[in-house]
Amino acid sequence: LMSIDIGAKARLDYAKVQQDSTTSTHVAATGLQLGEGSVFDGFQISTGGQLARLETHVTLSGENADCTLSAIYLGRANQHHDITTYMNHDKGHCLSNQIIRGVLDDKARGVFQGKVHVAPDAQKTDGQQMSRALLLSRTAEADAKPELEIYADDVLCAHGATVGELDETQLFYLTSRGIDRQTARAMLISAFLDDAIDSISHTGLADM
Repeated sequence: LMSIDIGAKARLDYAKVQQDSTTSTHVAATGLQLGEGSVFDGFQISTGGQLARLETHVTLSGENADCTLSAIYLGRANQHHDITTYMNHDKGHCLSNQIIRGVLDDKARGVFQGKVHVAPDAQKTDGQQMSRALLLSRTAEADAKPELEIYADDVLCAHGATVGELDETQLFYLTSRGIDRQTARAMLISAFLDDAIDSISHTGLADM
């Protein structure tokens, strides 16, 4: 459990890497409050644990606050990964962007639950949220529950979720150029995760 208060016009670049033993349970909750004109650039990756849940609650409590939150979960065997977010736009003229990507193999399961709440006084809010999952096995499962709860009338908000498999046409194209199938799969998976990684503005974190 961690609480972070980002003061007015302050900036925080943040990364969390969860790679515990695959026999363990990892449950973490992070609460953030963003002051006026502050910037939060956060990235999470979850690869370990038999059961892993990363929960993040963000309150944009000052105008012109900017929050980027990207997350990647990678599951295999019987792992269960859960990414839960609550983005509370309490003041107007704020921006939030959530980019969630998951890759699941074997009998792994991934869950994304994300809510964007816009208060009545939070006019000119821009809240974006997108979850995408890639299934490498027909026995893997991805579930998504994106939500928008909007009480202001001058906002730009959107959310979405997709689940799919590797594109066999793209695999065929790469293997026909002499790339072995395993390498081709790895290339396509890396490309699928790129936009979550590219959202990290801090070059040191992006290169981890």
